[in-house]
Amino acid sequence: MKKLTLFLILLVALPTALLAQYYGGVGRGDIKNGCVNPTYGGLIVSNQAGCYPFNPALLNSTAAPTGFLGTLEYKWQQSTTSSTAGFTDIANSNSATYDPPSLNVTTWFKRLARVSCKTDWVGAATSNVLCMTVYALPNAPTGTDLTACYDGAAHTGSATAGAGETIVWYTASTGGSITTAPSGTEAGTYTAWAAAKNTTTGCESSTRTLVTVTINALPTAPTGTDQTACYDGTTYTGSATAGAGEAIVWYDAATGGAVTSAPSGTDVGTYVAYAAATNSTTGCESATRTTVTVTINEIPSAPTAVTPDSDVTIILGDGTYLNATSDGNTIYWYTSSTGGSPIGNSESTADYYVAPTETTTFYAESYSSIGCASAGRTATAVIIVDASKSLAQNSQPTDQTVATEVSMSNQPNPFVGSTTINYSLPTDAKVNLDVYNSLGKLVNTLVSEQQIQGNHSLKLDASNLPFGTYMAILKVKTENNESTRTLKLVINR
Repeated sequence: MKKLTLFLILLVALPTALLAQYYGGVGRGDIKNGCVNPTYGGLIVSNQAGCYPFNPALLNSTAAPTGFLGTLEYKWQQSTTSSTAGFTDIANSNSATYDPPSLNVTTWFKRLARVSCKTDWVGAATSNVLCMTVYALPNAPTGTDLTACYDGAAHTGSATAGAGETIVWYTASTGGSITTAPSGTEAGTYTAWAAAKNTTTGCESSTRTLVTVTINALPTAPTGTDQTACYDGTTYTGSATAGAGEAIVWYDAATGGAVTSAPSGTDVGTYVAYAAATNSTTGCESATRTTVTVTINEIPSAPTAVTPDSDVTIILGDGTYLNATSDGNTIYWYTSSTGGSPIGNSESTADYYVAPTETTTFYAESYSSIGCASAGRTATAVIIVDASKSLAQNSQPTDQTVATEVSMSNQPNPFVGSTTINYSLPTDAKVNLDVYNSLGKLVNTLVSEQQIQGNHSLKLDASNLPFGTYMAILKVKTENNESTRTLKLVINR
């Protein structure tokens, strides 16, 4: 009987011992109650890496826990310290898989497995540890804007990234499409946005740097004002005018050269400088420069050999000739030593006829072809007018007196524009009155008709004739006689 009882005891105890050995030495009660934690925590996958902020894919289970009795339940843990320390529980993570949130730093994950009949996680089985590597983003690159004045060349902006990084260019500050660095040739503004990209991780900076290329238009060349003067001891200076918001920069050459001042001079000569316009805001200069010239011309000497050189007496209504020498220049005649207006002019060594109505001293001034007058004037001798006698009394009858011979005169003489010619006929006659120039060429026929005895008067309009000396020739023909009278006419300017 005792042997039978021992056999029965062994028969019941042997499977429990074997199970206890299989489940790692857990209590026989746990086995009996079907409450044994897994001996193997299973396998989760997989390690992942990404750029900040990194949102990993679902952490899957590829091998379930084994060696347990009961119903499995799970808990996930994470650590930002290492794969072996610093793990903390993740709330509500009770599935075989886990979908991590977006991560800012590298984080390690593992899964614990136990049976639900356990009251704590002591003795729970642990899976392998997964690492979610979060790559830091590069800093935004340093941009280099470029500002240039238009010169026909291409100008390109740039950016600098850190070591192990490269630049990626975009068309917008966010989104957009990949492009090239901003670049341009024509005046205008060109932009692009630079991101830094780590060549190992492929991560880009979270922000982009705006890089701008500005090509400023050039001002137009300024308007120059030359100066031309006759030497008088005064300083003359050229000038130039630029546009609004621009200034003038003077150079000593049309290209290159050195900065100088506006052309200026006092002595006879030519002074030159080159004006460029510069924009006061951009500093850009005109592509070309304007030549500005100051010319100070030499003045001629005062006339010489001025005649008459001794006093001359004429009767009222008569005249005399003035003459002066100034090679290559025109002689201007005045009745004052300074100031006043010229009464006329003549070429050098050419006679100039005057008929003063009072005693007068005349003054000759040299006037060059470029418009410069001599510093002084040379005086003639005194021309004395004898008012007690009159040319009209001697040569022209009054309206009440019939002339006994042919006579002719004119007033004024010299003249500008027009003069009145008077002549007397002692009898009826055929009259021809013609005007010839100094070369003997007929320039005007004033009268060609039969006229009656008496005094006659007409106006000669010489406004279309060049200044100079002309001859009026009066021919009077009757049945028994023919007379000719000649009168010198002097047309002044």
